[in-house]
Amino acid sequence: MLDTMSAFYIVLGSNIGTCFTAVIAAIGTSTNSKRTAFIHVFYNLLGVLVFLIFMLPMGRNFENIFIAISGGNAGLQVALFHLLFNVISAIIFIPLIKQIVWAAEKLIPDKKVESSVDKLRYLDERILNSPSIAISQLLKEIVDMAHLSETNMDLAMNDVINASDVNIETVYKNEKKINYLNKAITNYLVKISGLNISKADKTLIGSLYHVVSDIERIGDHSENLSEAAQGLTGDVCLSDEAKEELMTMYQKVKLVFRDALYVFDKRDLNMIKEVNRREEEIDKMKKELSDNHIKRLHNGVCAVESGVVFYEVVTNLERIADHLTNIAFSIRERKS
Repeated sequence: MLDTMSAFYIVLGSNIGTCFTAVIAAIGTSTNSKRTAFIHVFYNLLGVLVFLIFMLPMGRNFENIFIAISGGNAGLQVALFHLLFNVISAIIFIPLIKQIVWAAEKLIPDKKVESSVDKLRYLDERILNSPSIAISQLLKEIVDMAHLSETNMDLAMNDVINASDVNIETVYKNEKKINYLNKAITNYLVKISGLNISKADKTLIGSLYHVVSDIERIGDHSENLSEAAQGLTGDVCLSDEAKEELMTMYQKVKLVFRDALYVFDKRDLNMIKEVNRREEEIDKMKKELSDNHIKRLHNGVCAVESGVVFYEVVTNLERIADHLTNIAFSIRERKS
């Protein structure tokens, strides 16, 4: 028959054994996943080491403590030991968190090639076994995609205002990534839809198809902005007044970007009115700026060619705001 001390040692061994499940699961995953597995192993090894330092010298006296507490109930003794192991390990571990994270980052450095086009940052086939986690990670991936489309808009507008093409290659590279994310996330949505998930999650997944499509369209409009900037060469240039108007509209779109992603991420219905108000303001601004530029053309301040570029920029900024409003309004479906 197995004695209590042997059972205690088996508990310690099982805690080390379960670490290898995490290690195997981390193979081929992201850097952070590998660091998490390392910390999991370190946590359990540290706890086992501390207990062995006390258990080995004490011998049967260690077992007698649990016998006295449990009244001779062997099952309760093992349960109490396991509980004590986890509590004390946590107490020891918490003050060392910063040092252990530092060690994990040093031992498992970031991959040098982390910006591959065909790569998802948060999603993995394996987490489909836990739908709630998969959905949580999916939302992070979508927000990341949205930020990438915003980055492209920023780069393209920088080229428009400065009449340059310094960012065009980066814009095209990011656009390829956005297109990849559109397909990969959509495929992931299809897989999650086939899982046994709640009605609320099915409604959420249904709304996310449209959100991903809207983000992809924002990427397309940002690419259009970059191509519009290529039309500003030689004698074709925007007047200072035109640049100032475009910057004003661009900043307003940036505010819509900020508010729409906040609404999407935090599911804040109260902010939808603000997003809608800003979008209507941008719609009015498009007409005003177009009228202003026509006057400049008539007065000979701007060339016809620059007028085409100006209208292209204004139109694409306005459409980006439309798609952002769609993203914000998508949470109404999620709340219903």
